Amino acid sequence: MDKIKIYKKAFVNYEQILAESKKRLREIEREQEEKKKKVRSITVRKVIKALSFCFIGLGTVILIYSFYPYIFHFLNKVILFGPKSKEVVSLGNDPSVLSVQSRYSPQYFSNVDKNIAIISKELENNLSDYSNLQGFFYLSIPKLGFEKLPVQLNVESYDKASYEKVLKNYLAHFKGSSIPDKPGTTFVYGHSSPEWYAKINPKSVTTAFTFLPKLTIGDSISVEYNGHTYNYTVVKIKEVDPYDLSPVFQNDGRKLLALMTCIPVGIGTDRLIVVAEQI
Repeated sequence: MDKIKIYKKAFVNYEQILAESKKRLREIEREQEEKKKKVRSITVRKVIKALSFCFIGLGTVILIYSFYPYIFHFLNKVILFGPKSKEVVSLGNDPSVLSVQSRYSPQYFSNVDKNIAIISKELENNLSDYSNLQGFFYLSIPKLGFEKLPVQLNVESYDKASYEKVLKNYLAHFKGSSIPDKPGTTFVYGHSSPEWYAKINPKSVTTAFTFLPKLTIGDSISVEYNGHTYNYTVVKIKEVDPYDLSPVFQNDGRKLLALMTCIPVGIGTDRLIVVAEQI
């Protein structure tokens, strides 16, 4: 009987030890699982943190790439060299059209639309022989890889709705400016776009003038008009204020071609004008 009691007691002790062992084993398993979760959590946080830094860095690069022309332009033109003044040409005698004003003055902007309307009307009156011509001519710029870009003749350039509609599909010829077979300046303008977008659409007429800043003195340009090809050589590249229309009126007997677009590219606080002379 004593042996049976001893065996029973030993069995009870064994069950207790086994239960405690199982309990401890479960605790160890829970601890290990918690450690794994903690490690996974730390890893996930590290990955999220790393991705956050990557996205912040990428966003910063994109912002700098997108806005550096404006930042550079602002620092260069406004802070370092101060606001500039430009001549705003008028062919009329209206005293409300100011001849010289700062581009940053309220008076300048309050008279801009009136200036353009008066100037454009004067052009139509002075050049009536060909200001009513309709159709297209075609512009080729070999250095930039562009051939036969369509230019719509005599676009109402003082009416934003009119010229914006044209610029969705073509380049625009400033209404009343000269034409290739006549003395004076044939004035053509088009939009510029951020260069990354222009590179996605490299042959699009709507982004072609993005690359005008790559032209240099001596580069060749040609125009096909009325069954004839007219060849030009770039003689001048200049930057002007947005509403300086003086290049439109240049007529010293030469046959000139002026190409205008917005700069800095994709922002447009100024205008780049490439002037070429017919040869």
